[in-house]
Amino acid sequence: MASTASLLVLLCFLTCCASTLQAYSSYLPTTSDPSNRVLNIVDSCWRTNWNWASNRKALADCAMGFAKDAMGGKYGEIYEVTNPSDDPINPKPGTL
Repeated sequence: MASTASLLVLLCFLTCCASTLQAYSSYLPTTSDPSNRVLNIVDSCWRTNWNWASNRKALADCAMGFAKDAMGGKYGEIYEVTNPSDDPINPKPGTL
């Protein structure tokens, strides 16, 4: 029969293992489904809707901070770029 000292050592070892596993179990992924991952507020607003491109104006509801009060927004006109010669480094006045 095992001595009291060896049983005590075994009990301490098992207690340490159990508490370590419990502490790290929250870090283990629970699912491999990428659609269930946690997203930031803006991404979670539109990425969960697979058909978001059919109603792009609804993306205005996702705006946060300064952008949420932008003019036009959900009820504004859609601007379509028709001239690829716009210079993003030195834009001409009146262009995007």
